[in-house]
Amino acid sequence: MVSKLKDYARSVVESKAKEESSKVLIHMKERFTTVFSHDKDSISRVWTGKEDVRAIAKEARSAALKLLSVMAAIRWDDEPDRIESILTSTLLEGSVVSKIASAASADPLASTTWEEQAHRRDNSKLPPPWAIVAIAILGFNEIMVLIRNPIYLFLLFVGYLMVKALAMQLDVSREFQNGVISIYDLRMSSPLRVKDHMYGSPILNIKWHQTLNSTEPKLITADKHIVRIWDPNTLPHMLPSENAFSAAVSALE
Repeated sequence: MVSKLKDYARSVVESKAKEESSKVLIHMKERFTTVFSHDKDSISRVWTGKEDVRAIAKEARSAALKLLSVMAAIRWDDEPDRIESILTSTLLEGSVVSKIASAASADPLASTTWEEQAHRRDNSKLPPPWAIVAIAILGFNEIMVLIRNPIYLFLLFVGYLMVKALAMQLDVSREFQNGVISIYDLRMSSPLRVKDHMYGSPILNIKWHQTLNSTEPKLITADKHIVRIWDPNTLPHMLPSENAFSAAVSALE
């Protein structure tokens, strides 16, 4: 029972210490501001220009480093350590660059484990090219949703297979080999009006004559005139006729 209570208390202390250590920079900034802007009696300083700003700033930095040394490690016993003295001598006294090299070997906080080094190297690697392309196309939020929910990837793959099978079943490539909109599609979708631009009167009696070969031109008989349409994107021409007779085809509503 006692051992369970000790383990529980240890876990609570460790969780709270880790939680507060993640906000150590905020606490250090607050401690520095408090010491720098207040005197020893916790009264706000009145700056007259005669204060030793350098000494006050050094005192504030020392207080911030002391707070850092307190939160740097979890101490389960009352044995003293040298964390505060190492931080003070390294970051507060003398040149920082010259002190770091000499104190790094003796600093218990300077060493890192192999697991931490491996974790840092893994995080420093760039993602694979396919991930970069997917993020560029979909966006970071969308790609994370796809990664966290593999069912979406499966549904996209099934949808792609269904669309491909439907296109092969309907032979879409053959339907569009003569253009996006064919004369046959216009005939089936809506009636047509052929208008004589010379006389201004519409020709309503239109008959279609299909040919066996889809590549041959379609023939339209309209009031004893023959309209030969070679391509839906070009204007039809009347044959035979000596006059410059042209006709425009427009869909009726």
